[in-house]
Amino acid sequence: LIRKTGTGDMNVIGNQWKIPVVTYGPGDPHEAHTIDEKVSIDEYLRSIEVLKHTLQHLKRLHDKRK
Repeated sequence: LIRKTGTGDMNVIGNQWKIPVVTYGPGDPHEAHTIDEKVSIDEYLRSIEVLKHTLQHLKRLHDKRK
């Protein structure tokens, strides 16, 4: 995990609600929002799988609480 203090909606929500937040995305964070920003197709597709599995896991945790 990398601790990053970039800008995004999660910063606003976390600060407003006073909760910790997590963000995730493919690519090199040093290239974010620069003229050299790019993401390989493999990284992009892998990020879709990571997000899909994360959401499935969160749903299972939610369903157990019912």
